Amino acid sequence: LEGANLKGAQLEGANLWEAQLKNANMAKVICDERTILPDGKHWTSDVDWSQFDAVLIEDWDEWRAYKRSLKNEDT
Repeated sequence: LEGANLKGAQLEGANLWEAQLKNANMAKVICDERTILPDGKHWTSDVDWSQFDAVLIEDWDEWRAYKRSLKNEDT
């Protein structure tokens, strides 16, 4: 899931254990107490997605600019 745009994804009950979320957009994702986070813990409303190197970008143009900036870093 690294680099994926998961904005608004319905992740209720999803098992994200050991998922690589680096640069993944987790803005407005929908989780519940059954959702398992990459560290094996269950989701709570105060989860800090940045601990998994994920980002929270709500604006589509801002997301595209962010992805372009990552490509520029690779060159």
